[in-house]
Amino acid sequence: MRPIVAILTDFGTQDHYVGVMKGVMLGINPEITLVDISHDVPSHSVIAAQFLLEVSYKFFPKGTVFLVVVDPGVGSSRRAMVLKTEDYLFVGPDNGVFTPFYRGEWEAFELPVPETASNTFHGRDVFAPAAARLTLKTPPSRLGKPFDNPITVEMPSPIVTPEGVKGQIIYIDKFGNLITNIDAGLIRSARQIEITVRGRKISGIVKAYADVPEGELLAIIGSSERLEISVREGNAREALGARVFDEVEVRVIG
Repeated sequence: MRPIVAILTDFGTQDHYVGVMKGVMLGINPEITLVDISHDVPSHSVIAAQFLLEVSYKFFPKGTVFLVVVDPGVGSSRRAMVLKTEDYLFVGPDNGVFTPFYRGEWEAFELPVPETASNTFHGRDVFAPAAARLTLKTPPSRLGKPFDNPITVEMPSPIVTPEGVKGQIIYIDKFGNLITNIDAGLIRSARQIEITVRGRKISGIVKAYADVPEGELLAIIGSSERLEISVREGNAREALGARVFDEVEVRVIG
């Protein structure tokens, strides 16, 4: 199988940044299969990138290299890194974006930043070349020196209360669906619940969008196995004026 590099950035597709990184990688290894996870991560949002990476990586073959460039600290003293886990390799800034992957066995390596590297485009000059070289079976230890204290940025955790669960919106997708940090396992056993978000109450969880009339607010367990707030054929962000980190409360009634 051809080596795979899966790319996640906040660059968007209007500009040349993503295309240039792909060109750099193909210049080093023309046999790479390049996969775009997303280039619409909200600008500078490490938490959003972390979420998208965590819900995506497991669907890729073992050995995939993940190139993640959400890098508000580019050009500063923050480290550039390769993270090696049992099954995957990750390349990007040491700014907490790889936090979910520090829970098992892992090794981290600091990539050198060439003096000629742009202070605004390490994706091109540091991360893309490293990712491509990893697909050529270059050991991470040949690309950088090991270190054991990577930056961590923990995603907010829900709080279990006697009445239910208090959580937060952690991501809003293109459809305006409000994805929370409330795992399905925390509420699935409850027979009846009431959800409150931005002062609006929703009774129960539906199995499919089609279970409610068009334009109605609903709660559903999404593909990430987390509680989501949606509007059938509408936009929950717009309907509620919701933002990331707004509180979502689930009250168990029965």
